[in-house]
Amino acid sequence: MRRAWLAAVLPTLVILLAPSHEAHADEAPATVRAPRAKSLPRLWRTFRIRRPTRDVTSQASLQASAPALLGRSFEQFALEQPGIARRPLWRILETGAGYGFLIPWWVLSHEYGHALAAEAFGGDPDIQITGFGRGVTFGGFSRPLTTDERLAFSAGGMNQSQHNQIHMFRDWALSGALRPIEAGAFLVNRLDTSWYSWRVDKETPALPTSRDPREYARLMRIKGVDIDVEDLRAMGLAMDLLSASSWAALLGQLQFLVEGTRLIRVPTLRVGRTWVTYPNFHLLLGTEGPVLGGTVFVNPLSRFPLEVRTDVRHDRRAFAVTAAVHGVRLPTAPSLRFSPLLRLVRNAQGGVGYAAGGSVSVEHQDGLRMGLELIHHKRDFVRDIERFGAGRGDGLEISFLLGVGL
Repeated sequence: MRRAWLAAVLPTLVILLAPSHEAHADEAPATVRAPRAKSLPRLWRTFRIRRPTRDVTSQASLQASAPALLGRSFEQFALEQPGIARRPLWRILETGAGYGFLIPWWVLSHEYGHALAAEAFGGDPDIQITGFGRGVTFGGFSRPLTTDERLAFSAGGMNQSQHNQIHMFRDWALSGALRPIEAGAFLVNRLDTSWYSWRVDKETPALPTSRDPREYARLMRIKGVDIDVEDLRAMGLAMDLLSASSWAALLGQLQFLVEGTRLIRVPTLRVGRTWVTYPNFHLLLGTEGPVLGGTVFVNPLSRFPLEVRTDVRHDRRAFAVTAAVHGVRLPTAPSLRFSPLLRLVRNAQGGVGYAAGGSVSVEHQDGLRMGLELIHHKRDFVRDIERFGAGRGDGLEISFLLGVGL
């Protein structure tokens, strides 16, 4: 009871005390460490944060776990205090409190994406939160960056948000439903690239512009790839609008506000005896150009749910197909779950690559899941994006996973 009250009250205080409810103005300049800001309101005087994770996969699982825990707290409060929880005013306050937590949490994860790229290139990154919904990451580099490195650094934040929404959709499909606060987290992460690309030309004193999409497009043109901000905006919006998951997350939150429905079902299509989720699309920004892709799940609530993902580079010179089976029980250890994965890759140079491995996880009685993912990559351009450059993704990658079930 007390924990549920704290989970509801503390994010609300964040909203009330914040100087403004503006979108975060992340600029990721490849420069040395910047001084602390002095002109901000006292509450939001710039403070710096150290990063707790070391790869995009672990960061995505951490990003998804916090809203899930908050959602469970709200749900527990509703069970203990049904008279209060069924009131429309409470649902409005709960939603506002949830977004009061989600926006800074999303900004922080976006900045972690820049920081991961900076560390990959030998930098000493400095993440600064400069206001409610605002952040900046300085690379702390001791040398000039190459064009590819600057590309990966500028796209690191937007790509991290895309990795987050891909991970959240996987959790959504495998559990069958999300809570409203988790749907909000999914939505703000998946709209990141579109929002940034739209905001490039909308600078005002209250809503500073983002340099990330403009810098990415400028550097791609230096490499001879004809991409501009309008192209990024169009691709991002297409991926968002064509994903049924976007609409389900939005309409599910509206339904919660109106009717109090606390579970948002994953959108699925029945084909004979087979259930298939509608595709969840994504846009990743690589050093050789944007990569468009989508994920579907076949029989996501069965004993052997199958995930199928495709990734295609914008010029169609490289593509990858990924298949994974989730939650296979191990006969010798029933509490463990094994999820094998295989990806076949066709690279732009005509070569063939792969990713092979899987994850092992254990779920506790309270729904908390912990596990490790071990995957070996070879000439895998999808993993190269996650590792911030061509050829950097080769080898064995180990990631820590954290999750919260329904």
